[in-house]
Amino acid sequence: MTTSPTPFDKNGSLGSKRLIIRRDPDDPDPPELIEATWGSNLRFTDGIDYSFVRGDGQDFSIGNRCLIPATAFDMKVGEKRFRATLDSGNWFYLAGIWEPGDNGEVFYRIITVYANADIVDYQQR
Repeated sequence: MTTSPTPFDKNGSLGSKRLIIRRDPDDPDPPELIEATWGSNLRFTDGIDYSFVRGDGQDFSIGNRCLIPATAFDMKVGEKRFRATLDSGNWFYLAGIWEPGDNGEVFYRIITVYANADIVDYQQR
């Protein structure tokens, strides 16, 4: 797997792997770059695969926070596709949480918030 960020497609396939940045609870310094699986650990979710977690009113100050490096964020609204990028072309990070799986596997989900004025016309959440 390459260590360069790639576009993130919210309509992409759950279960796909990509790099995340996290702090290992057993050795929190320095942060580490690891491969993780997009979606939730099914053993904790009654078999439902969640790719996002709502951030409204939740406190993520303690726990398994992570960053997901990306060069773009692709989304589909109805039949239209949109791509969000930085004008500079630099990469950015999506906020996420990670959870352990069996056999050392790690799962992650992206934290969402209410849409601000810049994107509410394109995506409600």
